[in-house]
Amino acid sequence: MFYLGFVSYTDSYKDDDYGNCKESMAFVTLAVQAGDAKDALKRIRDKLVVLHEEDEKYCDAHDFFLNDLVEMDEIGPKAKDISWASMLPFGDSFGEVRFYEEGDPAFRHYILKKRIGEPSKEEPIDGAALIPVAEDDEEDGEEVPLLSIARDRKQIKPLYKELRKRKIQGTLQDFNDLSDGDLYELYVVEGCLSGEIADLFEIKKAKVDYRRRKISATLGEEALYDMLRDFEMIEPIPYKGQQDEKEARTSSNENKELD
Repeated sequence: MFYLGFVSYTDSYKDDDYGNCKESMAFVTLAVQAGDAKDALKRIRDKLVVLHEEDEKYCDAHDFFLNDLVEMDEIGPKAKDISWASMLPFGDSFGEVRFYEEGDPAFRHYILKKRIGEPSKEEPIDGAALIPVAEDDEEDGEEVPLLSIARDRKQIKPLYKELRKRKIQGTLQDFNDLSDGDLYELYVVEGCLSGEIADLFEIKKAKVDYRRRKISATLGEEALYDMLRDFEMIEPIPYKGQQDEKEARTSSNENKELD
């Protein structure tokens, strides 16, 4: 079957004239052929990881949301209106309307939401389910990101990617100057192997192992962090890129008020 995934994310950028950090809503449509909706969702998510890794248009995004997943048995010779989206030009709200035609079983729509009650670990993403959308129905449940840096850091490895970029640019600091917090994040939160970190800094693996054990960045600590996060007993450690961006926006707003 064929699938169309309509995905939105907040795109942060700086205004060159004033140095202010602003946000805009960005949209991407991904098409894939898959056996079922869960398989399609996985392939769409994997593609977003690649885009976040390789395309600068996506590298500053922190959360990707699935607005609509359309399942199609066939397209047919006539044009179909699948979905329509509208965003207020200077507001922060986003509205979407999905279109259906009675008696046409070729198209099915899904949204991604966390079920009310105990979520099942068998659901595709963070206890969220792909819920079929019926005409004029409003499904209860919490909307969750299809891909989130804070939640899916092991898959995206944003800090490791940032350090690797610095190495290519020739600005990577010495391993001894790497903070304990960043080393903890690399090993425990992002799941980087000691060998990966050693290769990055071109040092011996034993040096990485010795230092990470001193700060309790161990396999046991990584497993404990993953377990507590999966059971929602702790919040995911915020990625510093998100914190820096939030502080920049706050500072920008304060400057506007002073002006």
